[in-house]
Amino acid sequence: VLVKRRPGTPTVAAGLFFRGGVRNQTADNTGIEAFTLNAATEGSKAYPRQKLRKETSSVGTVLSAGANYDFSVLALACTKLSFDNSWKLFVDVALNPAFAVEDVERVRGNFLTGLRSQTDSPEGSLEVLNDSVLYAGHPYANDPQGTIANITKLKPADLIAYHRRMIETSRMLLV
Repeated sequence: VLVKRRPGTPTVAAGLFFRGGVRNQTADNTGIEAFTLNAATEGSKAYPRQKLRKETSSVGTVLSAGANYDFSVLALACTKLSFDNSWKLFVDVALNPAFAVEDVERVRGNFLTGLRSQTDSPEGSLEVLNDSVLYAGHPYANDPQGTIANITKLKPADLIAYHRRMIETSRMLLV
């Protein structure tokens, strides 16, 4: 755990970082880490989607997730005044995500829209082609956001199983 205190700042930011990024994935499951973390932010067992959204919006808390080639993160941003309540939400989302079918499907739709638009422009097509040639045989050949085929086939049970493997203290850093 790394902590940097900023006494004069009215906000708190926290990130639960997961080591490895695309090194944790294969061509057959690339995108699962980003998909899992984004689906986790939709709701937890104690805070289903509607309750979580009501709680976060009432105090201005933001829960988000991201993934790149080297790491993934589950993030929290809130005011100092709402930190205690926001921290409870963050911890429950990190440890007990619900992976409700409708939440997984909503996130899947967002991912697929983004993946389909990657090649909408000549620049986007060139970037996708460039990465596949430049990183052939290397873990960076796997896009952290996945592929249309992978994201389409992943089920809530796959995300639950992957989440269980992610929550390993040797892979996590809380900042």
